[in-house]
Amino acid sequence: MLEAYVTGRVIPGSESMIKEKVARLKGVKKVSIVYGEVDFVAEVEVRELAELGDLAERLRRITSIIKTETYIVRTED
Repeated sequence: MLEAYVTGRVIPGSESMIKEKVARLKGVKKVSIVYGEVDFVAEVEVRELAELGDLAERLRRITSIIKTETYIVRTED
């Protein structure tokens, strides 16, 4: 399994709607609305990198999301 965190900025006032939409996406385990440089953090778990790419594409199609960044969790050796 591949774990990652996806952060995003959204159009002000759309946070609740975005949280609901992102939470419904396959691979998303949890979504939190946060304060700071970004507006949400999504905890993601997928089987392979290609699935993570598909998830990123689906996020880009949500109109109120302005920007996303993905952070892949490093596995310990």
